[in-house]
Amino acid sequence: MKGTLLTGFEASNLIRSDLPPPNLGKQRTTGNTMWSYRGKREASEALDSQLERTLPGICNAGIAEVTAYGWPTESEGRFGHLGMYARVFYADEIVKVGPPPNDIVEHYAKVRARMGLSDCN
Repeated sequence: MKGTLLTGFEASNLIRSDLPPPNLGKQRTTGNTMWSYRGKREASEALDSQLERTLPGICNAGIAEVTAYGWPTESEGRFGHLGMYARVFYADEIVKVGPPPNDIVEHYAKVRARMGLSDCN
């Protein structure tokens, strides 16, 4: 799986990935995919390092491009904090970590500015 991971307060969200769309059924969720990783610490440290980098206009959140081996849940349901996710991607191995795509950084900086969350001080 290759995707973009957004983390922050009570969130661990694959906001873009090459996974097929989740099975929403009749569930009321965000339609997003929760990220879960329980593999090697070294790979997790590389991901944590990328997520901790300051991005222009984005405070208290981390974004990273990640490639990982693992599996998503397939049945419909409500997963994660308050059941807000449509599924979980269980990452078994992180293969590659990098900075997020510019279009995603720009999009989330605009969203956070509209919410009044762009002041990083």
